[in-house]
Amino acid sequence: MSEVTDLVLPLLQRIQSDLADVKRTLAHHGEILDAHTQKFEDLEIYSAHATGLGMQNKANLQAIRRTIKTMEQRLSTLETTS
Repeated sequence: MSEVTDLVLPLLQRIQSDLADVKRTLAHHGEILDAHTQKFEDLEIYSAHATGLGMQNKANLQAIRRTIKTMEQRLSTLETTS
């Protein structure tokens, strides 16, 4: 029985050591994944902000175009009455 224990015990210790290495590596990968997730969330915020600015600029341009059109109509009216 001692011979079996002498053969099996080192194998079990090696398996236990390898498993501990895998757990450490997995924990490290989890930390990396959490950091990347945070970066993506930050990018999402910036993207939403940029999209909001773009939409605001588009609305401003539309308002400016309407103002220009109104001014052109007024000038045209003034020119025809003069």
